[in-house]
Amino acid sequence: MPFSVLHLERMIRNRGYVIELIDEQITPDYDNIIKKHEKNIFLAALTAATGYQIKGAVKFSKKIKEIQPDALTVWCGWHSSLLPEITLKETYVDFVISGQAELPFEQLVDLLTYNYTFENISGLGYKKNGELHINPKAVFSDINYFPEINFALIDPENYIFVNSFSKRCISYFASHGCPFQCEFCSLATVFGGKWYHKKIAQIIKDIRYLKNKAQLDAISFWDDNFFTNKTHALELAQALINNNLNIKWECCTHSGLFNKLFDEKDIALFYKSGLRQVFIGAESGDDDVLKLVHKNIQLEDNLKFVRTLKKFDISPVYLIIVGFPLNPDKDIKATFDMIRKAKLINSKLKIRLHIFVPVPQTKMFDIALEKGLQMPEHLEDYSHFLYTFKPPWLTKDYRWQFETFVNFYLPLANPFLCKEAPGILLKVLTALLSLCFFPFVYLRFRFNCFAFPVGAYVFLSILRAFNKLFSTKLTLGSESYLDKNNLGFYNSYCG
Repeated sequence: MPFSVLHLERMIRNRGYVIELIDEQITPDYDNIIKKHEKNIFLAALTAATGYQIKGAVKFSKKIKEIQPDALTVWCGWHSSLLPEITLKETYVDFVISGQAELPFEQLVDLLTYNYTFENISGLGYKKNGELHINPKAVFSDINYFPEINFALIDPENYIFVNSFSKRCISYFASHGCPFQCEFCSLATVFGGKWYHKKIAQIIKDIRYLKNKAQLDAISFWDDNFFTNKTHALELAQALINNNLNIKWECCTHSGLFNKLFDEKDIALFYKSGLRQVFIGAESGDDDVLKLVHKNIQLEDNLKFVRTLKKFDISPVYLIIVGFPLNPDKDIKATFDMIRKAKLINSKLKIRLHIFVPVPQTKMFDIALEKGLQMPEHLEDYSHFLYTFKPPWLTKDYRWQFETFVNFYLPLANPFLCKEAPGILLKVLTALLSLCFFPFVYLRFRFNCFAFPVGAYVFLSILRAFNKLFSTKLTLGSESYLDKNNLGFYNSYCG
């Protein structure tokens, strides 16, 4: 869902402006909307994360300037928070906001209305006499100070998705921020170790509205660290039960914190309230890397996490990053060994594996620069940077190793993989695959022997040819690591 624009709208909804919300996912052809207001466009605010959203944001900004040259544009979101200068220097960008955007955006709109100066707006970037000025970011604010999101402005039906335990799931934020200071993560840069959760009553109210509006059967909490506060998590779980919402849910957390805060009685409550899947930033199986990036966990924390969830039939998902600029070959070997051990503990384990991409304003970014990192100089180049980035310190080509491990061995090490396939035909085909390959795959995991992956090569080659011939994207694990998407974004039915 387009939370970013909903967050901005709530800050100026009572200012007397006509506000149009455009979500490029749903309305890729928005020219008529802009032209309808072309003579009266005052400010065009947009949010974009590094990657494909940059392309759309650039196109939108240029279109605004083309139709109404006097209109102003302000960029918010992750990209302008991390690279404000590169964003602001473009002629079609008038302002940027770094960090939490709600209050600066509200102040900017008010000051533009009354023609004041911009020096005191935290996180605002602006141009003056041809020079760029970036104000210091403010401390992250308690999200409960802001007005409620108006979900009536969108149609939730447009944002329903299917996952492994749900046919009608939707995303939702119960909290924002993260208390940790990982040295590779943009969360540490933007949130500065702050974390705030919404009030329980507000969360229940929102979920009830979304469920009734779109007949949901599940919620995907997109919180960066859902289980940060023990009392809040337990009270929310109990509230989900007491209000008879009857939904399943998933979330993301930190394995070390989860292991420390919750006992089996607590996890049983979470399961009763509907918890079915938990993501953790496992990152690496190399303790040296975990220490370097200040993750505040060790390998054993990640293994303990999967042991615990197995007792409650809650699926664990490892979020993995490989290729940190510290002996990446050792890191990849140790990480795959961690995944192997965890899969033997809990066959329901899934992973999302990505290549490390340095984030500006972090310690790992500085190390990456020393190792030969070269960043694009122009804003538009960042639209494809994530998908073509290849770390200069990663000298070996690991694509086939990733492909065979993630898209063949790992999913087929679960003998019940067919349960997660959508549709009868795919269930039958997956069951046949498991029947044929599971004994051999299990032995490879048991004895840590993945040499000569002939069966995997044959299967994946046939599947790739089939997908190309019939324009499908069938996969057992992630998108292919052999294609243009270098990061392996996860979109299979196994997720």
